[in-house]
Amino acid sequence: MNGFAALAFLALIFSAVNGFADWGLPNPPSTAIGESGTLYLAEPGWFFDIHNNDWLGQTDKLLTFSSALSYFLPLQTKDNSHDPTPEAFKFSVGYRLLTPVLETRFDMEELIPPEGIFAEWVELQWAYSRLFGRFKLELAVACDFFGYFNGDGVYHWFHEVVGSHDRWQEFGKRYEGTFGSGTVGVGYVWSENLLSMLYYSQSEIMESYTVATSLVYPINEHLSVAGENRFVQQLNSQAYRDERPFRHEWAWGLRWHFWQIHFKYVSPYLERDRWGQYYVSPVILNWKF
Repeated sequence: MNGFAALAFLALIFSAVNGFADWGLPNPPSTAIGESGTLYLAEPGWFFDIHNNDWLGQTDKLLTFSSALSYFLPLQTKDNSHDPTPEAFKFSVGYRLLTPVLETRFDMEELIPPEGIFAEWVELQWAYSRLFGRFKLELAVACDFFGYFNGDGVYHWFHEVVGSHDRWQEFGKRYEGTFGSGTVGVGYVWSENLLSMLYYSQSEIMESYTVATSLVYPINEHLSVAGENRFVQQLNSQAYRDERPFRHEWAWGLRWHFWQIHFKYVSPYLERDRWGQYYVSPVILNWKF
């Protein structure tokens, strides 16, 4: 909460130029817990992102790595350039590496047995968004493939380069299968800079309700800052089976021309995990068409 409050305060100070956020583009909460989405800094066109687990070096667990390529397509023409897109479609393909919690933090004792699952996960997602005045409707469906996608080679190479301990052999049995997932959300645009959303999501990883508040403050035509706060009620998980009832997430981001960087925190969301995670997304590129 402190990180999100600091972002909101700084955004208010530095938002000297009036601007707008494109609330009409789809931005459903990811079923891969830890991804920051677009933070509504995206523009219509191609969007590529890479998310890295725990830049502070305290953990290496759960969502260890993810990356996706998305395409945002407006379905209606704006009345003027400063209006949000009234209706839009999104298609994305993404890869995620999920690892179990071997240690809740590197200076803590090992968990026996490990908490969580080991999985390579490819997702194909279709999302739709439409504004009705100040009200927003958002829908998303996805096909989730859990299997073998050669992630071990990249994992071994990365840990060799950074000189950290390679623990691939300790992850246990791989989680496999093909599943569907979906999200529906409704929200209200309070102003050009503030949006609130309520989502219901159903997936193999987590069934949940999410209350999200998003802030976007364009400083000028090429520079914007954004933040998001989420409270999530976790109802059920087919994959984890020992989820906590609630989790909290906050994130902030900066966009400069076509490049973005995001920073995100997720509180512990499994019962035996005692340490939250910090994610940094240093490579996010947006090609506007």
